[in-house]
Order: sequence, then structure tokens, then C-alpha cells
Amino acid sequence: MDNSHTQSKSILIDVTFLFDQYSKRGIGVYGKNVVKRIISELLDIGSMEVNLFGFLNLHQNLIALGFTQFQIEEIGNKVNFYTLGEAFNSSLSNLVSWRQLFIPIIEKVKPDIYFASHFERGLPTTRFLNRPLIHKPKTVVMAHDAIPLVLNKYSQKGYLQNQLKGQFFKFMWSGVKNADLVLTNSNFSKGDLVTYGKIDEDKIRVIYLGIDQDFFDGRKVFNKDLIDATLEAYHLNDRKYFFYDSGFEANKSTPELLNVFKGILDLNDPKLPNTLVVTGGDFHKGSGKDIRARSILGDMFLRNVKKLGLIDNLVTTDKVTDNHLVELLIESKAYINLSSYEGFSFGPLQAMAARIPAIAANSSCTPEITDGGAYLVDLERCKDLESAKEVAKDIQELLKSKTKLANHLRKAQEIAKKYDWDKTVEETLKEVKKLL
Repeated sequence: MDNSHTQSKSILIDVTFLFDQYSKRGIGVYGKNVVKRIISELLDIGSMEVNLFGFLNLHQNLIALGFTQFQIEEIGNKVNFYTLGEAFNSSLSNLVSWRQLFIPIIEKVKPDIYFASHFERGLPTTRFLNRPLIHKPKTVVMAHDAIPLVLNKYSQKGYLQNQLKGQFFKFMWSGVKNADLVLTNSNFSKGDLVTYGKIDEDKIRVIYLGIDQDFFDGRKVFNKDLIDATLEAYHLNDRKYFFYDSGFEANKSTPELLNVFKGILDLNDPKLPNTLVVTGGDFHKGSGKDIRARSILGDMFLRNVKKLGLIDNLVTTDKVTDNHLVELLIESKAYINLSSYEGFSFGPLQAMAARIPAIAANSSCTPEITDGGAYLVDLERCKDLESAKEVAKDIQELLKSKTKLANHLRKAQEIAKKYDWDKTVEETLKEVKKLL
């Protein structure tokens, strides 16, 4: 960036995502990778004063962003931090508390740029929050997708909860509509932001996200003993398995996924995976009949598993560390994710980076993002058990053809290399500079 234009400027970055309900989700992955690099880049070139606000203290936030202790000692006194105290989730019930904490920080810092990794906390451009503000910075927000608006699905807990959360979502969406710069992560999502989110197309910028290097280098980073210990911890040492890590909301199409998995088991092919490994906090760690759900969505998924007679073929991990996620993925025989609607899809790309076959649905952003590097299936063919058997046979053919599969995986990894976090931040800062 050109110092002559930005020397006296300042940025205020919302880092609450590090300790709230989004820390382990796509918002958290994006925020950690982008914010860490933005801080490093701006401090390195001395172009802008860096201010953060979030929960707990600066040291804890820098650790959560992935800075080493040495790096923290180097940059700790160059970053201003404003604490909100103990962590609390983004929700309607916490909106008033947020406003009371949020407004004084804006007025004290008087930033030129306000940057947020998502909008559900509220922005300086959000109605109710911005009216008392005297200082109104240029606001930059990442809008990952408009899926709730497209599907009219805001909660899985029933009609009333869906209505209430929908009102909250739409209220907070006003911050996106009024923002100065809206970032999103695919052309598909941009279309939805314009059509369903009513965002001015001229202020939307598509910037693709990145893939962590560990997915490319997994077998070099994690030695065999370490991987074996992880497999043993989840009772997977002697099992061939499919890997799934993407949640259970309505757009995830998990009934279709289970239909295809049953179709594969019904082929009785000993060379194919006979286990489905599911990650995430919707379940306690378990295997077979010992599995216990810990959410409504998990319970619904488990009922479908039992209905199809698949319980003995299911393993659940609970939440996993980043290292375990990589280890479990690189030891799988294939990654499968038939989500019908995504703004950006990390899972298939991570599998492609790791040279693991990625099986995904031919829908929403997936063809754009995977660009021929994933094996795409028609979701309509997966909606009943009979047609899902044909999809299973297609997957069988893919996984058993060694030459065809090897060529496919080489191509997939090359495509995955396009997704680079450094490039994401470079393009993001270029757009920020234009605002100044």
C-alpha cells in the first residue's frame, strides 16, 4: 500500500469471532486466516494504525489468531486492543449489551476503516447501532453467503424460533446493505447477495478464500505414529471410511448422503469404505450403538441413520482440533459432502489439496469452486434409495480405477493450489485502499 495516502489512517477490526459460536465454523476459519495476515501486513509496512476489539485480552486473542509467542512479543505493543470482557454469543438477547459496549469503542478509536468477518454482531452501518454514532467509519464486511434469505431457513428449532431468528437476521442484514464495501467468496454468492440480499452490485467484490498448507503437506507434517494414535483414539485403525465435516442444517442434504452411503454398503465390495466418520459438536464421540446426539440436528440425523440400518457403520468424533481434522481427512478413502447450497465450500477443496477423492453435489457454488477437481453427483439422483444405488455404482467405479483416480487427484491438487490465503489478503487490502 502507498504510505503517502494512508500514513495517518486507522483500522478497527472485530475479532469477537475468536471466542463465540463462530470460532470453529467457516467464519472462524476465514477470520483467523485473514485477520492474522492483515495485522502482519499493516504492521510490516507501517501504513495504518491497527486496533482490535473482542473478548478477554490482547494476548489471548493473538494466540487464538495463531501468532507465536515470539511474534506476540514483537507486535504486542504495536496493536491497540479494546476488550468487551468475557465472551458472549451473537444473538438477539445480547444486542443491547453489544450496543452499550460497541458504540463507545467506535467513538474512542474513530477508525477510518471498520472491518468485520461477518455481520451478525452488528456493524457501524446497522440500524439501531449506527443512529447514536457521531463518528461513522467506512465499513468493510465479509458476507459469506445469503443462504438463510434464499431458503427462508434461520433456525431448525421450530416455526416460532425460525420466525424470531429470521427477524434478527434481516435486521442485522441492514448493516450489510449499508456497508461501503461487501466482500464475498464466490460469483455464485455475489449473485445471491444481489438477488436475495438486495445489495448494490457495484460495492460487492468477489475474493476467493484460501486452503491451509497443512492439507497439502499433511503426510509430511504428521508422522505415522501420530496419525496412528489419532486413528486409535476414534476407533478407526482398521476401518476404511468416508469423511464428512459439514454440519446438519437443511441445506447440507444429509438424507441424500445417507442414501448414497447405504447404496455403497449394499454393493458389498470389500475394497470400498464401510464406515462414515462425522465430525462436529452435534454428537458426543462414539461408535455404533454407543453414539449419542447432543443437538436437535444431531438427533434428527441419528434417527435417519437408524432407520436405514447404518448405525454400526457410523463413527462420530465430537469437535476436533485442526490437527485431528487434517489427520482424519488424509487417512480417509474419500471425502463426501452433498450440500445443496453453499457460498463457498472448504471441505471439497481441503480434500482436493490432500489428494483425497472429493465427492460433492453438482449444485450452488461447488462447480465454480472445485472447477473439475471434485467428483460431482446429481443431487436429484440421491433423493431415493433406488436411484442412489446408481450413484453408488458410479462412486465405486471412480474409487476402484487406480489410473483414472490418480490422474483425477493430481488435477484436483493443482486446482486447490489456486486458493491461497496470502492472495486473499492481498486482494482484500487492495479494496480497502480504494476506500481510503
